[in-house]
Amino acid sequence: MPVYNIFRTFFGHEWETISVIRSLIEHVFYKHTNNFDATKLFAAAASELMENAYKYSYTKNGIIEIDYKPEIKKFIIKEINIAETSKIKTLKSILNTIHKNDPEEAYKNMMLRAFQNHKISQLGLAKIRYECNADIKLNTIGRITKKYRSYIGPNTLLGNIKLDENKKIIKITVLTDIIK
Repeated sequence: MPVYNIFRTFFGHEWETISVIRSLIEHVFYKHTNNFDATKLFAAAASELMENAYKYSYTKNGIIEIDYKPEIKKFIIKEINIAETSKIKTLKSILNTIHKNDPEEAYKNMMLRAFQNHKISQLGLAKIRYECNADIKLNTIGRITKKYRSYIGPNTLLGNIKLDENKKIIKITVLTDIIK
């Protein structure tokens, strides 16, 4: 099954880069879909993933990729960064919480939780799952394989980070059939 990469870029260090990349994603996605409503939702999902990377990653840097699988007519957003074990546990806990219920119910529960305690909203992944009818997965990569070598190194935004038991590459994958 072929997968077509339609967008890939590094982001990081400065919060403002997220809005610039979101605008670029909107432009690229709209060119591929010609669907304004889906474009706004998709760009918002990508933005949420970049914001999560900014909040949870070790370096405040990451990579965002967008692919398309024509056979199943689904778009894939991948956000890749380096995170510490404690942050990975937090993200896994959030995903476990939102996968306990159907997307709408999980989103409502997370909104209620955010309303009750604004310091820990953790709403973004539930919002993506609900609004984009998305399947969300988190994978950790403990060592740098050939596939991930280009993400780490002196000429990348992720830099020369030493991976160990406390720092791992994580990949959050969102598979969505936002275009029906």
